[in-house]
Amino acid sequence: MLFRKKKQVDINGNPLESVTVGQIKQSRFTFLKLILMFTLFGGIIYFLPELSKLYQLYFGTSTSTSVDNTSKNNTTTNNTINNTVRKPVENEDSIKKYLFTEDNNVLIEDYQFTNISYENNIVSFTVKNASKSSANLKDKNIYFILYYGKNIVRYLPVDYVIEADKEHAFTFDVDSNIDSYSIEEVLEKDYPVVKLTNNTLTCDKGQETVVYTFDSLKKLISINHNLTYPITNADYDDKYSSYKNVSFLYSTYDGVTSNIYGSEDGFTYKMLIDYEVYNGTIDNLLYFAKNTSADKISFILGTELYNCK
Repeated sequence: MLFRKKKQVDINGNPLESVTVGQIKQSRFTFLKLILMFTLFGGIIYFLPELSKLYQLYFGTSTSTSVDNTSKNNTTTNNTINNTVRKPVENEDSIKKYLFTEDNNVLIEDYQFTNISYENNIVSFTVKNASKSSANLKDKNIYFILYYGKNIVRYLPVDYVIEADKEHAFTFDVDSNIDSYSIEEVLEKDYPVVKLTNNTLTCDKGQETVVYTFDSLKKLISINHNLTYPITNADYDDKYSSYKNVSFLYSTYDGVTSNIYGSEDGFTYKMLIDYEVYNGTIDNLLYFAKNTSADKISFILGTELYNCK
């Protein structure tokens, strides 16, 4: 064991001298604690906006006028142009819903949606083509989707040809309760899966019925269209003349049978397309091309208020 030698101090004749008893060393652990404290504080400051968003998401304190259903796993960016929201339509998980009570402008690619309103059971909006070329919006698969709470009520098709730097106004009659909307690109992989009955899908609307028949892969192989049009309708004469002309035209196609029958109550139009014989296409909303999927037919006609089952 080591012993320190005691030093004698003369307090009678000599002045007192300072004696170093020892040194207090600064612990390295104290320094590390300070670094950790500053790091933690800096992290809280850096992530404060994200923590605020999470708090609003789970405790409902958000004051935003839009209902944001964006997945918490997605990374969002601030893309605003003149107070217009630009949403990445290619990201199917990034869905943003807006309230009709606010004045929102939404930009989807080069197409700007403005004057969005819902009054007296009518949904209306204007779409401007901000690109440098004409655009057929039907090819863009863009839909104006209506919601009531979390439930989708209806898909409104945005399918008009708009010239460059021009706009077009859309209006739709809606007799259902709605409170919000989104504007999305809906691809065929997003369509709801349809259950067929004996490989058929029947779609009806009013006095019109279309029966679609499919093969084992749910690909279209035939169409059977029946329409009864009452003579009491104001446009009866025009409709009868129009269907009479197309009936005559279609009946000349191989694999197509088309007839129209008149009576004192109105006329009945019947159309049968057999895709095992007919290899062409007919420009009509109801006459889908050969091998079209049942899911697509059900979805497209559903947007036109046909009941398909």
